[in-house]
Amino acid sequence: MKNDKPLWERLYHDECWIELARLVGYAGLTYRDLITRSEPLRQKFGNQRVDSATYQLTTFEGQMTVNPKPLADVQLRPEIRKLCWQLLGPPPEAFDWFCRYASGEPTPEHAEKMSQTGLKGTPEQKPKKARKKK
Repeated sequence: MKNDKPLWERLYHDECWIELARLVGYAGLTYRDLITRSEPLRQKFGNQRVDSATYQLTTFEGQMTVNPKPLADVQLRPEIRKLCWQLLGPPPEAFDWFCRYASGEPTPEHAEKMSQTGLKGTPEQKPKKARKKK
């Protein structure tokens, strides 16, 4: 354990971690789907390595039990989710901020998607604080 690499280094250099993080994604999936979709990873990397990566990357209800619920929601751990920007792109909650020009206007490619999700077309302006005169 003393020679363990930091999370970011393992996430971006360990092929098993990369593929598992992409499999789960920002949206997550159910435990049942995780088991079926990770079968090719288990054949490629082995059960122990995939189980270790699953434990360190994800969280779900019943994770420490023998028989987790098949419909338990599997999500990336919060600290891993923050590190996945380069693997998965911007997270859904940063979509509005990420898809704007410097002027604050949305890009044409994303304006339609923003209108579908109910996001506003222009950012809300913060009122400027009044300066005290000296």
